[in-house]
Amino acid sequence: MKHFFVYIINTKETEIIEGTAEDSINAGWTQFTQEQEEYYESHPNATVWEVQNLYEVPKPYTPTISLEDFKELKREELSQYSFDTLHKYVKDYQVFNAECSIRANGEDTFYTLQQANEILDKYNLYGRICRKIYYTFISLCDRCNENLIVDNLYSNCIDLYDKIEEFDKYSLENEIDREISYLEY
Repeated sequence: MKHFFVYIINTKETEIIEGTAEDSINAGWTQFTQEQEEYYESHPNATVWEVQNLYEVPKPYTPTISLEDFKELKREELSQYSFDTLHKYVKDYQVFNAECSIRANGEDTFYTLQQANEILDKYNLYGRICRKIYYTFISLCDRCNENLIVDNLYSNCIDLYDKIEEFDKYSLENEIDREISYLEY
């Protein structure tokens, strides 16, 4: 059996059918070329247009990057995300002004000593948390043997950074430790 293109007058569309060379003589069917036959055999669900034009579906572009280069790329991205997360909660100018307030004993400064200490405590807390997540990623990343696993680990760490704001500052470290323990499994 061979394949043919058949124009259907009622629907004004072309369809693909199977038949013999004798069938095609009286019906006005157009026989597939050898290339079209081969294409149709390897792509049985192809449309008429795809068979006529021997259309190849483009494969998604996947850059080839070595595992070590990919790990380094993700480390750099996560390092920047960690830094940005810390500075989302406490800005550099707040830390600078708090340090100045402490040096000046709270006299004629932006913050009282209590406010300055609260800002520095917050900065230290979030800094500790961000470093803990980042260094956990580094440790686990070193054990990964596929780009996909590194990427999944990276995504989980990003989610963890985003979860920081869900916790109050008193339970933050315990909650993050618990979340990190899930990453390690």
